[in-house]
Amino acid sequence: MLRGIYIRLPGYPSVMQPLPTAREKLVISRPCSSTAAPKARLPRLPVPDLAHTLERYVKSLEPFILEDESRGGTPFKEAYDLRSRWAEDFKNGVGQVCQERLKGLFIRSLFHEK
Repeated sequence: MLRGIYIRLPGYPSVMQPLPTAREKLVISRPCSSTAAPKARLPRLPVPDLAHTLERYVKSLEPFILEDESRGGTPFKEAYDLRSRWAEDFKNGVGQVCQERLKGLFIRSLFHEK
């Protein structure tokens, strides 16, 4: 029966810790260093263009579609075109609504930053 877990962290002695019970969580903490001190807030990044984001998303699917085709799945062209249509439907439907809301939130957050 497993009774504990062997924990080894750089800069700390190795210790055998009992496993947490169902009501506990295993928490591994490290002392705060000067690099963990609060930093100045970075400026917000702008909301990316939805069409560009979807193009990159569909392009990122290519290796998975090729692998699927090599395992006897749907031919690449057919599967790629299907996902492109899905992206286009999303862009012209709910994606457009979400994008407008996101842009609105971004603009409002610019005026409420401290």
